[in-house]
Amino acid sequence: MNKRKKIEELLRDSAEMTPSPTHKQELLERAKTIAPEPVTVTVRSTPKKRLLPRRLVTAAIALCLLLTLTVGSFGVYGENYQSVYLDINPSIELVINRFNTVNKVICHNDDAKAICKKLPLKGKSLEDGITLVLDALYEGEYLKDGAELYITTSAKKKDKSEKLLEKLTEKLEKHADKKGYQAKVITKALSKDEIAAAKDKGI
Repeated sequence: MNKRKKIEELLRDSAEMTPSPTHKQELLERAKTIAPEPVTVTVRSTPKKRLLPRRLVTAAIALCLLLTLTVGSFGVYGENYQSVYLDINPSIELVINRFNTVNKVICHNDDAKAICKKLPLKGKSLEDGITLVLDALYEGEYLKDGAELYITTSAKKKDKSEKLLEKLTEKLEKHADKKGYQAKVITKALSKDEIAAAKDKGI
């Protein structure tokens, strides 16, 4: 409440103060000349927290998940999971990952090295890799009638090795029928421990 209103209320409502009409008029005139006091209101604004948009947060989470899966996939992709040995005189080992993709090619003698130089085996599916090797062996006359081709599969667990060998046996039969040769195919499924023991014995 400003000073002017206070004076007016005192003059009109106070029972103790009863000035003369002339004095009362002077006071009223004086009250009119008093400028009202400006009212200052201070408003404190609470700073708004800047929240990241939902889309940005969702995108960041998705990116993190994608990176985690990608890194994990590369780890599994590069893992040597199983091996397939093809022995007839050239001795070739195809090392595959869990996705049946050839990770590594190991040539155990000079004849195998000569064949593998011409074959783009790394990165191929096992089925395509086996087909390339069998075609090369056939063209090199290694699969002529009376020849013996040893196919050995190796995995950490023997049951995995046996399942892989079943698929390869079908592939070998189809290849022999297509090309018309009668080389004897001898197959064996082994665990990695059995392969290691055989290598220690020089087999």
